[in-house]
Amino acid sequence: MNAKEIVRTAFPDFKGRKIREDWSGSVTFYDLNWSGGTKNTYRSLEFESGRLRSLPSLPPWANPVEGNSAIIPPGYLVVELSYFCGKGPWARIYYPEHKALAAVTA
Repeated sequence: MNAKEIVRTAFPDFKGRKIREDWSGSVTFYDLNWSGGTKNTYRSLEFESGRLRSLPSLPPWANPVEGNSAIIPPGYLVVELSYFCGKGPWARIYYPEHKALAAVTA
């Protein structure tokens, strides 16, 4: 599956062309609620089954995920859909570390 297919699996309505890839093995969740035209939405994708999971939509004052980081386990990807100051969307795919992904796809 290429990057565009991964993003469209997570966000079927994505029509953008800007897709970035991050191989750091972790993701920091931020801007989960609209603020000045900026918002990020995250979905995790289980690589083998294609099963999607989303973060719950919570109000900013009760969101325990905002600002926290997570290590991406082998077999999973995290896809971020971003709007910045009302412009976008842009997508970013967060992968597990290179070694972890190679073990899953081999």
